[in-house]
Amino acid sequence: MKKFRLKPGTKVSVHGRDYRGFATEIQFSETSREGWYWRPFPEGPLLPIEASLARYYKVFGFIYLRYGYSSFAVWEHIAAMFYTGLTGVIVEGSPHPPSFGRPLEYWEALKPYLIESKEEVQWCRPLRPVEWSYPGSRRGYTRIEPNAKPFNLSLHVDIEIDYPRIGRLRKEFFFPSTLPLFVDAFNVHAQGYPNWKWRAAQLLSQFGWPHINAFVWPHEQTTTKTADLWWKHRLTDLMGGISLAAHNRLLAGKITSVCSGHLADLEVLRLADFIPSE
Repeated sequence: MKKFRLKPGTKVSVHGRDYRGFATEIQFSETSREGWYWRPFPEGPLLPIEASLARYYKVFGFIYLRYGYSSFAVWEHIAAMFYTGLTGVIVEGSPHPPSFGRPLEYWEALKPYLIESKEEVQWCRPLRPVEWSYPGSRRGYTRIEPNAKPFNLSLHVDIEIDYPRIGRLRKEFFFPSTLPLFVDAFNVHAQGYPNWKWRAAQLLSQFGWPHINAFVWPHEQTTTKTADLWWKHRLTDLMGGISLAAHNRLLAGKITSVCSGHLADLEVLRLADFIPSE
């Protein structure tokens, strides 16, 4: 799998509304360095984007970056692009970047500036199996384990979702051999769950909140279609979350996600040790 880079000197701004509804922007810039970096404030340091910077925001259920008093919200939707092989990227902008409920708008903004490198992507692998399960009565966990052959440069993703009145769906994804399926999932908006979110979205939209269409609401298609779309969005969320394993290397191994989410994805990374695969 070859790396992608932004054309030399590229600076791309994406404008939109943050998850609260306020106008904002995010900027992507090219760098000759390997990996993804966050500049938390103007003229600030370039920080490699890894799990040590990441936090989970329980109120709205997303991963954000934190450095001192600076923060950067809904990182998982932006970071999904990491697994296209894109490297040499600096991200900066408002603490609350534009929110579209999916990665597609960021990807479409960057695609015209991409060039394929002659270099192969770099990989890392976990030293041992690790798992983080939700405490209490909630069923769910994320597990990371090495490939049976340590230098097998691929990622096997096994995801199960199970929602009341929607049902259970378990499917597998193999990276990079099925990369087009992953990029196609960039089109899918976030899960419209639990049910109170629909009522809240209707109410807020009356006051100008712009994101009511940035969700896959279960009443808008069959339960089978809803489950498939929600599984695809979970795939992009998971891949965005595990990008935090290393700022400049893709993860080789196996990930199992059973009724899981951002918190487990982040916490399992904190338990793991990763080493270069080459």
